Amino acid sequence: MPASDLWRKSLKLDPTFAEAFFGLGLVALDNDQHEQAVERFEDAALLAPEDPRVPVLRAKALMLAGRTEDAILILEQHVSTERTSAEAWEMAGQAYLQAQDFKRAAESFEVAVRALPDMKDAIYGLSRAHAGLGNAAQASEYAEQFRKLAAAEHAENTENAKSFRDRDFAVHVAAQTLSDAARVYSQRGSAARAEALLLRAVRLEPANVEFLGQLQQSLQERGAQSQAAEIGERIVELAPKRLDQWLNLGWLYSQLNVPDKAIAACQKAIELSPKDPRCHQAYEIIKRFQ
Repeated sequence: MPASDLWRKSLKLDPTFAEAFFGLGLVALDNDQHEQAVERFEDAALLAPEDPRVPVLRAKALMLAGRTEDAILILEQHVSTERTSAEAWEMAGQAYLQAQDFKRAAESFEVAVRALPDMKDAIYGLSRAHAGLGNAAQASEYAEQFRKLAAAEHAENTENAKSFRDRDFAVHVAAQTLSDAARVYSQRGSAARAEALLLRAVRLEPANVEFLGQLQQSLQERGAQSQAAEIGERIVELAPKRLDQWLNLGWLYSQLNVPDKAIAACQKAIELSPKDPRCHQAYEIIKRFQ
């Protein structure tokens, strides 16, 4: 019997069983059902407000659903309590990175690393945050720390697996470096240079939704809506549960005056989460073209 069925069965026996809602949230996360995960973790939070795992994973689900500001609000409240953890600070750093608030991202990752000096993801986050702040020396220093930790982790596995992961790791680091550099150029107003770097990053990691989203944002900001829509099609192909991406794709096609594609994208968004207030835009676009 699937885990989700077991959790639902337990809720029939005890509708106040918080662990069941938590388990269903994990299942939804694993299946890329991010809005559903948010709802289940919210249910768990109501029943078990002292559980320190819930706000962290709730924030993660919100970030994956494109609701970064909501995630930041939850994490800021959580890290101010005695129930906070290195994992919570690391997740806060990731949220600030997503919001491009590099100063707060660096501060959050630093707290996480003080608690867990070998926390690989937080150290890598520090490298990215300092790159965003233009602190090249510190970014390089943390990138080297991350490389050493990752190499040590890889050494625990078989030589074949290690060889594969090392190649994969090298490609990812190269692609991420290009992405971080592109962000700096974008902030300096050099969209053409930023997009050239992002295209190189995407060639290295074609399925990286973050890089594609960064490229799409740059295209939209300079009015290249047709190209942005092409990127949007690729994003929803890779992440079909991303409500924010379907809404954006619908808006792009509405701006391009392509009614069929605009309506189709908006309908898909509504199917994913019909009660989400963000779908008001989708309903308006459909109404306009019908």
